[in-house]
Amino acid sequence: MDTATPRKALFVVVFTLSIVASFFAFPRFGQAEEKSRYYMVIFAYEGGTRLRPRAHCFASFLKTTPRDSRVHVSRKLSDLRVTTSPPRNQKVETKTISWYYTSEEMRMFSPPQRGVNRSLDWTLKFAAKHRLNVYQWGPYEIKPELYKRAIKQHDRLRNGHMLWSALDVVGRSRGSACNCIHAIADIDTRHGRLRTGISVGRSASEKLATHLRPWIIEPSRQYDWLEAHLGIEKRPIIDVSDQIASNR
Repeated sequence: MDTATPRKALFVVVFTLSIVASFFAFPRFGQAEEKSRYYMVIFAYEGGTRLRPRAHCFASFLKTTPRDSRVHVSRKLSDLRVTTSPPRNQKVETKTISWYYTSEEMRMFSPPQRGVNRSLDWTLKFAAKHRLNVYQWGPYEIKPELYKRAIKQHDRLRNGHMLWSALDVVGRSRGSACNCIHAIADIDTRHGRLRTGISVGRSASEKLATHLRPWIIEPSRQYDWLEAHLGIEKRPIIDVSDQIASNR
């Protein structure tokens, strides 16, 4: 009796089952967007001297999409398994909101001026150059709608539709100018604009994290593997994610 025939038949059965399983487990063409996931990291730096204090808030928003979904087939029926792409095989898109003045130094009482949205790398290098403490909230997984709002705000800043202003009460109410804190806070104005008072740096970033908390899917869970994509895994950043407020 040819023992190869039953083995071939078993392999055909296993292979067929794996294809059927993958059909239900993975999205069809045109459904890739459903597999995308979204994340947010809020940062702040502060420090400097009494005569020249420095403080800034900034945030990065990420979209991850699997590059492929691989099916692993075993010759043993008991060892049949279907797995998706690991985190390292993700396409990661990143947008950062880091709203800066364009003058050489920040002038508290200057009129609104042209602003510039800096990259995450530039902002962190600036903090390192001036030996400032950097704080981090996240990465947190967020709802898709917040990511869309963040991208819209990012594009507004990049396209010159907003001016920079340290004291932005008037400009913010008109939608024409804002500071670094409100550039992030105004991503969500569903319940009114966030009032930060005199908070800057770390304390302001905590208010931002609390303000945007309803968009966070699971605040207690972090996604540290994204730090490599942001290039921050080896930087001296203080993680304060566990201090996020439980309520708005």
